Amino acid sequence: MSDRNAVALEWKEIDDPQIAGFIIYRGEPGTKLTEVGVTGSRFNTHYVDTNGLLEGRQYIYRISSFTADGRESDPSLNVTANTISKLEPVGIAAGVSNLPKTAKLIFRPHPNERVNGYRIERRDKRNSAWKTVGTLKGRLNAEFIDTPLEDATEYEYRVIVVSHDNLESLPSETVRVTTKQRPPTVGGLTATTDISGAIKISWTRLPNDAKGFYRLYASSRESGGYGVIDEIRAVGSAVERFEMGEIERFYKVTFVDRDGLESSLQDQGVRGAALPER
Repeated sequence: MSDRNAVALEWKEIDDPQIAGFIIYRGEPGTKLTEVGVTGSRFNTHYVDTNGLLEGRQYIYRISSFTADGRESDPSLNVTANTISKLEPVGIAAGVSNLPKTAKLIFRPHPNERVNGYRIERRDKRNSAWKTVGTLKGRLNAEFIDTPLEDATEYEYRVIVVSHDNLESLPSETVRVTTKQRPPTVGGLTATTDISGAIKISWTRLPNDAKGFYRLYASSRESGGYGVIDEIRAVGSAVERFEMGEIERFYKVTFVDRDGLESSLQDQGVRGAALPER
């Protein structure tokens, strides 16, 4: 009886009190058989060989008995056993790119009913070593979502099939998936300095901006402390109003797309000022 890395041998019990145990010999076709195991009782009728067996190979066995004073019987007839071959890799159907901070992997369920699930491995250009990023239980569970990931980054994936007895297949083919890029930085940002009690902030609209919105940031100082003061859809300007005297403010604007990805803030804020009410 064979498995991928083990062979079980069985024989009929020998009713002879002189027997102290059995010696198991093994070889491959065309090679000399050598001892690979010994049992310690004449009542043994079963032996499992796990000593360095390889998958998908043919082995030849024979057994002899021995007495307490070291006498060995003639060997049995040779028997052959074939270890089971490694599971075939799973077939990758698709890797889905251009998803926000996410990669999607779809593959065909493995046809072998010994399969218990799958192990997913990933690497990127900065890391050459494969890393396990997820497992799927069940032979028919053939979709994997990996998140959160970095924007506009290419990742490589492969799938390893796992059997019920935790034996693994060779890796699948490598699939490359690239995550969605963030929206471009908003340009053309200006702010007024000549309006009483208000500052008008303007910017250059992005193409297809109806599918997202602009986020307006403001601060009382240029170097930091920016906070969100408004979110604006499908226009290229906004007005901040004040009820007090002369005000100086600094502004930045981003665009947030329908998937929630936000463009980078400008390196420097644009200065605006409100004149006192007359």
